[in-house]
Parts: sequence; structure tokens; C-alpha cells
Amino acid sequence: MMNRASDGWIDWRELITMLIIVNVIVGTDMMPLVLFKLGKNATWTFPLIWGVLIIVPLLALHSLLKLYRNKGLIQIIYDLTGNYLGFILSGGLFLIVFNMLIRMSYNFVQETSDIFLDTTPDLELYLLLVGAAYFIAKYGFETLGRVSSLLFPYLVAVFIVFVALARVDFIYQFLYPLGGPGIEKIIKSSVVHIPLLMEFILVATFFPFVNNYKDYRRGVWGGLAVSIITISLLLMIYIVMFDYNELQVVSHPFNLLIRVTGISRFFMNFDAFFFGFWLMMVILRISFYLYLNTALFAYLLKIKEFEPLLLPFATLTILIGFIPENLIKNIRIFKQNIFWNNVWWLLLALPLLLWAIAYWKGEFKHEKG
Repeated sequence: MMNRASDGWIDWRELITMLIIVNVIVGTDMMPLVLFKLGKNATWTFPLIWGVLIIVPLLALHSLLKLYRNKGLIQIIYDLTGNYLGFILSGGLFLIVFNMLIRMSYNFVQETSDIFLDTTPDLELYLLLVGAAYFIAKYGFETLGRVSSLLFPYLVAVFIVFVALARVDFIYQFLYPLGGPGIEKIIKSSVVHIPLLMEFILVATFFPFVNNYKDYRRGVWGGLAVSIITISLLLMIYIVMFDYNELQVVSHPFNLLIRVTGISRFFMNFDAFFFGFWLMMVILRISFYLYLNTALFAYLLKIKEFEPLLLPFATLTILIGFIPENLIKNIRIFKQNIFWNNVWWLLLALPLLLWAIAYWKGEFKHEKG
């Protein structure tokens, strides 16, 4: 088992909080609009299905990380598949993450503008969000973990208050029939969106940055469990508050929920309180993907120091992010492009493929206790 000093690396507490924050925010952006059109009143089951489907790939990936000890995902890919196939697979992961970073940052800018800062130019919002994300990312993976662990307790407290205020208006009959559009359609629709859990696979890129294998395993599995339960709970809250028919046309269900919840009815600007915490989560998610994207590019080309590349990629993210003309067009492109149509099977198959190659080469026979 790999052991390291604490300075310069993160432990399982920092890893678990970072993964939870980075992943759970997908339940508060515009993605539920897409999901509710597919899952209807059973959309809350999607995260649970994602969690079940990703178990075996994660087990395979973790066995490889334990075997190779000091190497991350990209190094393992190169070691097992060689330079040519390794370059193709690693390049594919880089393009996926870069696509995600650009679309995600643009969507967050538009959401921030639509909901709260409608008089602020998009360029200024972009500079604010991506600039703040770059500021965190440039201090390294350890800083991402530290900031996440400091912010997490406050987010939990805000979430508890949020649920407590909303529960008085729940109409549980909106959950029925539990089968929604049918079991077969639920499974097919949820599988295509399993990339929404891609962080739990791609974070293996930073395995050498975690104190030891035990901390990494606890952080990933704990983060996965909390994330899927929290996202499922959020989707369920949306349903029992508004019914799925209304949710199919609501662009910002989280913001709408805050505005109609409890004390917000009497204090017009109370939703700004929640907005502040949401904005911090947004910045952390962009920061994580900016750091991940830059690291993948550097490892792809076998560049040792990738931190100097953060600023160029942050700038490129802003420049490319202005290409889509409007948010609706952006979401349509995002849904129909290579990410949604093909990436789900790659994320599930890649760890299994790598594990099969390692087994075929007899790598596990040389594993040290």
C-alpha cells in the first residue's frame, strides 16, 4: 500500500467533499430539464441506476490503481496499451473533458445572467467565473481539496435548511406511478446520461495526488454514494413540488424552488443567500474541470509540468465559449453531440478494457501484497 506524507497531497475527507460538490451541482443546473423529458416522474431513479452501473467499472479501475500504485489513469493507459493506442484513448478523454468544460462554463454563465445578474455583460461573468476557477486551480489539486472541505459543512447546513423550508409544500402523489414512462425506457434513458458521474472515473488521473490507496478508495466510494443519493433527492423534491409536467418546461427548477420556498415568499432577496453558495459550487466545478483538462493534455503529450498551461486553457475556454448563439441552441448541441451519444459506453468500457489487458498480460500475478 502506498503511503505519503500529508503535505502536498489530499486525504479521503478532502477528496470526498470535492467529488460531492463537483458532482451534485448537476442537479441544480439546467440538466434536470433534459432528464425530466425522458424520465417523467421517475427521473429521481436515474442517479440510482447510474450508481449501480458504475460499480463494476470502478472496481476494475481501483484494482489497477492498487496494482500500479504511483501511477494515474493516463500513465496506466500508456503502460497497458502502448504509445499509439494509448495516445488515441487519452486523446479521446481529453476531448471529452474539454468539450464538457466549454459547454459547462457557457451554461453557467447564461444561468447566472438569466437568474440574478441579467444586467452584467456575459464577458464579465465569464471572466468572473473562469477567472475565479483559474485562481483556485493554479494552486493545485491540494487547494481544490482544501477549499472543498472548508466549504462543505456550510453547504450541508444550507441544504438542510432548504429541505426543511420546502417540505411543507410537498405533494407526494406527484411521484406516482412510480414506474413513470416504463422500466425499459427509464433504464435506456438513464444509461445514456451516466457521463454525469464521469468525475468518479476521471479523478483517477490524480491518484498520485492522494495520500494512499485507502484514502482514495474511501473518498471515491463515499463521494459516489452521497452524490447519487443527494441528486436523486433533489430530483424527487422537484417532482413533489411542481410535478413532472411543469418541470419539462422549467429551465431553472432549483432557482424556482428557492423562490417559492418558505421564507422566500416574504423576503424578496432571500434567494440571493442560496445563490452565493451555488456560485461557489459552480466555481469549484469549473476549477476541477479546468485542472483536469489541463492535466489530461499534459499527460497526453507527456509534459511534466502542466500548471503553466492552466491560463492558456482558461483563456481558450472563454474564447470558444462565446461561439453558441443562445442557451437553448447550446443545450441542443450538447445533447446531440459526441458526448451524449457515445461517451457513456467509453466511460463504462475503458476500465474493463484496461483490466482485461492487465489480466491477459499477467500483471496481477506480480502484484505485491
